[in-house]
Amino acid sequence: MSRDGRSGAPATTVAIEPVAGDEVIAIVTAPSPLERRLARLTAAEADVARLALEGLTNQQIADRRGSSVRTVDGQLQDILRVFDVGDRAELAWALVGPDEPREPRPRRSPRTT
Repeated sequence: MSRDGRSGAPATTVAIEPVAGDEVIAIVTAPSPLERRLARLTAAEADVARLALEGLTNQQIADRRGSSVRTVDGQLQDILRVFDVGDRAELAWALVGPDEPREPRPRRSPRTT
């Protein structure tokens, strides 16, 4: 785990299986695109992101995780910032959409009062 709490890229696993006699095969399992993208998040953020992808509300996520809605709100804001998206629909696209880079989202100017 890195210093900022993010776990880094998920590992590729290799299993050696005997087939016949002295022969063996190697079975390589690579992480899915979703898992590679979620690796940019902390474990808690990745859990919240998965639940948000399932369509749960912030309240439902908080209930399922045993945390407060305010905590979930903050985690979702951090997740949106990591992926440079503005809402859950854009987050879903960033997590499960194609690997091609998307056009950067226009930055909103800060509100002045």
